[in-house]
Amino acid sequence: MVIAMVTGSDNTIAACVQSAGAYGLVNTRIGLPVRLNREGVKEIVKLPLRDNELAALEEAARNIAARIGELG
Repeated sequence: MVIAMVTGSDNTIAACVQSAGAYGLVNTRIGLPVRLNREGVKEIVKLPLRDNELAALEEAARNIAARIGELG
């Protein structure tokens, strides 16, 4: 991650980010494919997902949000 940020490479890597609408997810933190630059997340990469994959991603996001909510 550090190398990608320093060099501004165009590589796609997985990182836990706060989604602002990518994959239909809002105000949640979850691992998504991203491109990084010196400022952090350059972009969240939109990959084609099948319906069952998108449903699993949404469920994971709900579970993570619930756990974060439990922590206060």
